[in-house]
Order: sequence, then C-alpha cells, then structure tokens
Amino acid sequence: MKFILVLYIGSTFGNLSYAESLYHQATAELDNGNYLNAYNLLETIPATDSNFEKAVAILQRHFYRSEQWQKFFAYAKFYRQRLLSHTQNIHFDANLISLESIALAKHCYWQEASSIINWSLEHAKIEPRAVKLLNEAKAIIDLQKDFSLKELEAKEDQKTISPVFTETQTWKLESAQLANISHPRLLRVKLRSRCAL
Repeated sequence: MKFILVLYIGSTFGNLSYAESLYHQATAELDNGNYLNAYNLLETIPATDSNFEKAVAILQRHFYRSEQWQKFFAYAKFYRQRLLSHTQNIHFDANLISLESIALAKHCYWQEASSIINWSLEHAKIEPRAVKLLNEAKAIIDLQKDFSLKELEAKEDQKTISPVFTETQTWKLESAQLANISHPRLLRVKLRSRCAL
C-alpha cells in the first residue's frame, strides 16, 4: 500500500517544485485528517517559497487553536517584520493580523493589540473586506478587555495569591537579529500573560 501511495504522490506532484510539492502534500494530508503530518510538512516549506504565506495562515490557525503560543508569536513576529515591513504590504493578510491581535488581547496586551490593528488600518493597502475584518477584530479586543478587567477586579476582591513561578524571563529579539533567522520554525517567542498579574 505504501508503494502505491508513494507512486501516486510522485505522479501527482512530479511537475511541481519541491516546496510546492510539500504544500500540496500537506493539504492532501489535511484533507485525509492526518493533521500532525500536514503541520510538520507545512513547517518545512521555505520562507522564500510562494506557498509560504498560505502555509503560515494554516499553521497560525493551528497554533492558536492548540494554544502553542511560543510558535504562534514566533510566526507572527516573523510575518510582520520579514514579510510586511519590506514589501510595501503586498503580503498583507488581514486574517493573520486580526488573529495575532486577538491572541495578544487574550494575553492582556491591549495596547499592542490595538496598535497592530491601528497601524494596519492606517498604513496597509487593503480592500474593504479586510478593513471590515480588522474593525471586527478591534471590537473583539475591546470586548475581551472589558470582560478581563472585570474578571481581574473580582479576583483582586477575593485576594487570591498568584503562583510563585509565574514570573519568566524573556529574551528580546531585535529586528537585526530576526534578519538572520531564515525560518520562523527556528524561533520561539515567549510572551508572559499579563492577565494573571
């Protein structure tokens, strides 16, 4: 059975580049319900490939749903600093920006979440559908903020003690250092939630 499958994949993707073949294999794996194999294949697509952005979009949804925050924020930072800042926003994806902003808000980084949305609305060359999506994300962030602040006030009234080991140290990544990283899978960004403070 494996021999037939290999021949099938080889014949189906024989005229494609290696990276295109990886992307198509990954989407076939997703269609067949082999999610782990698909995500592993998507993470191997080179950042210079034309399918890289599509792979990032799929991976970001996965990392968000599975709460793999270090990977999520690594890909988000790589996307914004390597793809958006140097290409006059031709790679702008309102879905990715909205998801990153909502994830930041989920960790109580309200100002950062709003800043990303506001910058996108002001500077990106985007179509009306993207503007609507970004405004919806902004509304979600505002709702999360209102709900979380009320929840934190209630917890303070109960005088709960936060765990001793919630403090973590993070390593600041400069833009120049990011330029030396060829792929976001080589990067992890730790973001300590402010919600528990």
